[in-house]
Amino acid sequence: MFKKILFALLIVSVLTHADYNFSKVATIGSDVEMDIVSFTIDKEENIYITNRLENNILVFDKNGNLIKKIGQYGIGPGEFSSIKWPMFLDDRLFVSDDNRKLVNIFQKDGTFIEQKTFGQKAPEFLRSIEQKLVTGIDIGVAPNENGSLELYSSFCLFDNMLNIKEEIAKTKIPFDLKNPKLNPEDFIPVVSFSKKSIFVGEIDENRYLIDVFDLNGKKTNTISKGYRKIKISDELLKKMNRSVTVRADNGNDGSGVVENKFENPFHKAIQGMWVDKYDNLIVASAEDLYSESPNFDLFKDDKPVEEVSFSFLPENTDDYEFRNSISFFSDKVYFINRSSDYPVIDVYTYNLE
Repeated sequence: MFKKILFALLIVSVLTHADYNFSKVATIGSDVEMDIVSFTIDKEENIYITNRLENNILVFDKNGNLIKKIGQYGIGPGEFSSIKWPMFLDDRLFVSDDNRKLVNIFQKDGTFIEQKTFGQKAPEFLRSIEQKLVTGIDIGVAPNENGSLELYSSFCLFDNMLNIKEEIAKTKIPFDLKNPKLNPEDFIPVVSFSKKSIFVGEIDENRYLIDVFDLNGKKTNTISKGYRKIKISDELLKKMNRSVTVRADNGNDGSGVVENKFENPFHKAIQGMWVDKYDNLIVASAEDLYSESPNFDLFKDDKPVEEVSFSFLPENTDDYEFRNSISFFSDKVYFINRSSDYPVIDVYTYNLE
């Protein structure tokens, strides 16, 4: 135990601080009323935003001009009732519909191609690596061998028609329809990837652990670092314990709106991960959530080398969804800024000093 503590102290002692120099080059959506679910970017740096307000995709050029709308609310081909995750694969746009358990597939110009349906639920957090390899999370509710319900979450590699190719990490937690106790941190792993590696943060409140996989799903390394547990604030617990809609397609259990009664007071250690244009891995831990000026850990070749900060972040980062608000693409970083009535995406170029 003493050796482990000493090793953690040594890691902290050698880390220096570096600064990213960010320069804002565009704001996307400042003159449009939209509710951003997620977004993706094509090779020409056009930005495709899934818009919850109208259940469509808003397409902007890199300068922030709205150039196209794709899809609409409905239940027909190419329509959405609960639009979610967009991604590009082989220059085709894939967009999931949560309620209808399907993915609509379009050409880049918005022409509808086809629908892919799923038995339980369309994959969550769809992402493609170099538009060739698909990652996502398969989430659902199913009975275990004893007949009790479990909520399962599997981070997977998918083929180009979104069939599961390789299961990388799986989590199961007990599930009660009357008291779901749902904390997104319990079943949604934090993931990121470079051109050669996939990084998966372990769902653990006690340990700072990141598993590293190659693009075939083979585990190649584990990154670890000294860590102390961080309690969830009372304000954030109130958000987690608001009423939620739950679904269980297993006969008579049905679905409905119930009160969430999540009680676990601690965050999971890994809260966010990104890979910059230098192939550095940047990691935000729970220790960064309540800091006015959070310092993130920067790893090079899976080894900690520096601490860095993001100057564009608002002072209050007490928001467990901030991990999905930041995206690095090519030589830019994109930040979903929710400080106004309607969110926008701020775009920055950057260099590491």
